Amino acid sequence: MISTRRRPVAALAVLTFITAGGVAARAAEPVARFPFKFDGRILVPVRVNDSRPFDAVLDTGFPQRLLLLFHKETGDELGLSYVRTVNATRGAGSGENKPTLLTAGERVALAGIDLGKIATGVVDESRADSPMHNPAILGGAVFIPYVVGIDFEKSEITLYDPKTFVAEEGWEAVPLVFERNIPVLETTLRVGGGRETPARLIVDTGGKPQLALVSDPAKGIAPPKKVVRFLAGTGFRGDVIADHGRLDELKLGRHSLKGVVSAFWGPDVAPALGETRTDGPLGLGTLRRFNLIFDYTRARMLIKPNRYYGDPFELNMAGMALEKTAAGETAVHFVAEGSEAGIKGLRKRDVVLAVDGKAAGEYDHFELMRMFERAGKTVRIKVARGGETKEVRLKLKRIV
Repeated sequence: MISTRRRPVAALAVLTFITAGGVAARAAEPVARFPFKFDGRILVPVRVNDSRPFDAVLDTGFPQRLLLLFHKETGDELGLSYVRTVNATRGAGSGENKPTLLTAGERVALAGIDLGKIATGVVDESRADSPMHNPAILGGAVFIPYVVGIDFEKSEITLYDPKTFVAEEGWEAVPLVFERNIPVLETTLRVGGGRETPARLIVDTGGKPQLALVSDPAKGIAPPKKVVRFLAGTGFRGDVIADHGRLDELKLGRHSLKGVVSAFWGPDVAPALGETRTDGPLGLGTLRRFNLIFDYTRARMLIKPNRYYGDPFELNMAGMALEKTAAGETAVHFVAEGSEAGIKGLRKRDVVLAVDGKAAGEYDHFELMRMFERAGKTVRIKVARGGETKEVRLKLKRIV
């Protein structure tokens, strides 16, 4: 049996004041502040022992006080020694769980901040075979000992000491509950013209999509009439393909979000949620519209709308998903059946050379994704396949 807890670490007696405008008090002095990269996920620089820094996904959905490396070669390059092998790497996708090699503990630093000696796992899979192209993932090792602020406007992380943290004025406190140290938001949503339905959502900073829901018509969670089959994300076990449709409404604190695009998972994908008894993950496609502060000690997430708040919720209007490959190229990863990209002959693994006359490598990855979310626009895309190149024009329109 899993116990639902209000907090994953011991509570501290710190006084805060809640007003209609949010949390009002003086700002706390940070322990550290540093920039992050954003490719639809939050990438932070980590070091293992005396290694060079490499990127790790900062993921609230990864609760362990563990650094997980996705590729066997990374462990070899770091000269790691393993004490045991477990078959416990869970995650979304259609494949099997992967064997993971565990060390007794390594010295890990985040942006120069010593996290101490923590267990390190290495998925026993090569870079060539892995569906994961980022080197690593980090979660509970950061979110448990620190209060973590994420500013999407500045692409900046701020860490605070939970013992002294007091939020400044203007932040809204959203309560969290914890399932196995994973933060869960208890909220409501409406879909398909139906009733307002309670939902328990994993707050997932490691996920790019806006939202994913496990279909359960008995609870009022089912796809609307208009859906498109599209890539819902890539997990440890591979790609997740699911129907996508729009919600009528999703509540996040005092905010009513309209038109959120959600994947609707079937029972084959639902086991990725483990034993959290939740309805699905709420990803960065939605969360990035707010600056966030995760305060696990007080079982809350603080939110403040940012300049992305008014952006419309969209799915790639060409009907394709792009990825950064292990070789650093931009490639087509998925093409929806009957989409503009499919009609124009684009295929998975086509290497994208240029978009609108500009080299694909010169775009920020998030900026490049946004290029295909402009209804009525025509985008020129140049791709390479088998030594040949071609350019196609993609007329963008909403597909859902």
